[in-house]
Amino acid sequence: MAKVLYITAHPFNELVSNSMAAGKAFIETYQQQHPEDEVKHIDLFETYIPVIDKDVLTGWGKMSNGETLTDDEQMKVSRLSDILEEFLSAD
Repeated sequence: MAKVLYITAHPFNELVSNSMAAGKAFIETYQQQHPEDEVKHIDLFETYIPVIDKDVLTGWGKMSNGETLTDDEQMKVSRLSDILEEFLSAD
């Protein structure tokens, strides 16, 4: 069983956007041909992705030194780790 990441970065859906319609048609056909595979959709217009800012850089530094992170640092670093894990777990 494969895990496929389907990433979109368009503000409109398949009813308005030809590229979104083509992507949806591809994924539907793929799923019919490979029903055992998992398809994970990531919509970059709907997904919270933290900016790599001072909190993130400071948080990474604190983590490497075993220090405690602030709530903001922890939230951003954890979210980025979750996103990274999605990419690493895909085929």
